[in-house]
Amino acid sequence: MNVAFDLSSLQDDLKKLPKFKELNKAISRYTSARSLQRDLESALSSLDYLSAIDVSDGATRTAVGQPLMTHAVMLYCRAAIEDGSGRFPMGVTKRFSKEQATKHQDVVKLRNKTMAHFGVGEGAYGAEWTIEKAVLKSVDNEARITDVWTRANYLAALIADLSDLCETALSTVQEVVRVRLDELSELLFKTTAKDSDLLGLIRKHPFDPFSFFSSPESAASFWSGGHYVREVYTPKMITEENSIEIGVTVATAI
Repeated sequence: MNVAFDLSSLQDDLKKLPKFKELNKAISRYTSARSLQRDLESALSSLDYLSAIDVSDGATRTAVGQPLMTHAVMLYCRAAIEDGSGRFPMGVTKRFSKEQATKHQDVVKLRNKTMAHFGVGEGAYGAEWTIEKAVLKSVDNEARITDVWTRANYLAALIADLSDLCETALSTVQEVVRVRLDELSELLFKTTAKDSDLLGLIRKHPFDPFSFFSSPESAASFWSGGHYVREVYTPKMITEENSIEIGVTVATAI
């Protein structure tokens, strides 16, 4: 018989009972670490795809280059900037060399000064990312004002440097995940053995993988211990009358 329980949902009950304070914290510490790990893995996935793009394939480069580069920078910064935004810190960048620490700051500047907010680009990457100018020109004695701009699709140096940062940070996070999982497992099983109240609370929070993933493949993979991810998207369809219809939300296993 297969059965699972939602420890994250269980926290709604645990936080009301002081005696389970440490268990509640241990669950949060573990889920925070896994969340950081997923961010870094997702950033690396985008960087790997960028590295594999054939430079002669201009259509693909134009279509996906900038979105993937932006995604990689944003997910990396979400993991590596530990500013007390809701996830327990773990020293994601603590193993960076001096050179890596400098590159990290340049990536953060690119995110803060150029990608996420309007500002003058700073650092090794930001200065090259976007240049916007107002220009007065005269053509055939007719003066007019226009604007010109350059915007990077992606930067080869940034791909290489950010991949290195992600890999180093990921090795740190993976180690923390293992430690926090061990801590949570030990505390959970020790507490359930001593306190029947906890067992009663856990039973109130069943987890149904099929309801969560909306995918038989992902649900089956959950029980077998395999890789399970839910991708949810809503396709946009063009009708015969050239109007746009939003289709039914679809969940698939990856």
